[in-house]
Amino acid sequence: MPVTIHIPERLFERIQKQAIPFVDLTPAAVIERWADHYDASIDLPIIPQERPPVLTTAIVEGKRFNPMNPPELFHTRVVGQIAGREFNKWNDLVRLAHLLAFDRAGSLEGIQRISRANVRVGKGSGQDGFHFIPAINASIQGLDANKAWECALHLAKYSEVPLIAKFAWRDNPKAAFPGESGVLEWTPSNSAT
Repeated sequence: MPVTIHIPERLFERIQKQAIPFVDLTPAAVIERWADHYDASIDLPIIPQERPPVLTTAIVEGKRFNPMNPPELFHTRVVGQIAGREFNKWNDLVRLAHLLAFDRAGSLEGIQRISRANVRVGKGSGQDGFHFIPAINASIQGLDANKAWECALHLAKYSEVPLIAKFAWRDNPKAAFPGESGVLEWTPSNSAT
């Protein structure tokens, strides 16, 4: 069943500029093409929030750590969920956290004010460690695991969404706990911690 939406004139003008003659015969066709592009570019599966968290991983749940005072996370691999969306890399978590915060902040300027990561408008060169997120027309610089957790936790608090990360230290003598695993979890209900 079609749904009627009201869009600002400025947005309608943007849609008109993106229309491909004889292909996009309606604004809905342009919006659908944008949605397809977004879905293809985000490359992260979305799980509806009403489903309980299911993390498909070889990481065995280990010791639970205080999310406000995490252990050293260098030399770890990770899987988890933020607001029901799965991630399997620390920087994927950072990108998802920024997308969720953008929904609440409503603007890229708002994100730049609250983020603990370097955020640039538009597409970064890629050579400088920035990853482009088309949905918000911004590039976010990659972070190490420790800074990724700090940044994502800050944005999860801002967005008031649950965050869980299951991680395992690699068998590396420089890892904090080689071969062991752990869990960091924050929910809005335990926001006092």
